[in-house]
Amino acid sequence: MTRALQVLVALSFGFAVLFYGALPDPVPTHFDLSGNANGWTAKPWGAFELPSVTLALALLFALLRRTRVVAILGTVTIAFCTYLTVVVLAAGAGHRIDLSRAVFAGVGVLFVVLGNFFGKLRRNGLIGIRTPWTLANDEVWLRTHRAAGPIFVAGGALLLAEVLASAPPQLATVTILCTALVPVVHSYFIHSSLRSS
Repeated sequence: MTRALQVLVALSFGFAVLFYGALPDPVPTHFDLSGNANGWTAKPWGAFELPSVTLALALLFALLRRTRVVAILGTVTIAFCTYLTVVVLAAGAGHRIDLSRAVFAGVGVLFVVLGNFFGKLRRNGLIGIRTPWTLANDEVWLRTHRAAGPIFVAGGALLLAEVLASAPPQLATVTILCTALVPVVHSYFIHSSLRSS
C-alpha cells in the first residue's frame, strides 16, 4: 500500500476515534437524500464501518497492477472515502453539517477528477466504466473512457453548481445517475458498431 493510501486510511480511523465518544448508540450510518438519518448500526461497528470500507478499498487498490493513472485514481477514490467518513461521523456526532450538500459536493469533485483521467485509463480490475463490453474489448474500453471523460467533468461541474445554488437533492441525484449511465449505454453502442463493422 502506498504511503498516501496509508495516511488516508489512518486519517479515516483517526477521525472515527476522535468522534467516537460523541456518537450515539446506535450510530446513524444511512441517510436519505435530504441528509436525514434513516438507518443505524450499533457501536462499536457503526463508528468504524466507513473506515473499514476505506481500508478494504485501499487494500484492493494496493493489489492492482498499478499504472500511474490507476495509482492516482485509487488515491483520489480513497480520499473521497475518507472525506465521507469525516462528514458522516461529524454529522452523527451532532455537528451542524448539511450532509446532503456535503456529500453531493464531494461526488462533484470526484467526478471532475475522474473525468480528467478517464481518457488515459487502461483496463484494470477495479476502477472505470466496467461493463461486459468494456471489459471484453480494449477498443470499447478506450473509446468509452475517452467519451466518458468530458461527460464526468461536465456532470461533476453541474453537480457543484447545483450544490452552490442549493438545488433540490433530487436534481443532484438525477445528475449523478445521468453522468454514470450515459457512458454505460454508450459502451454498448460502441460494442454493437464494432461487431457490425
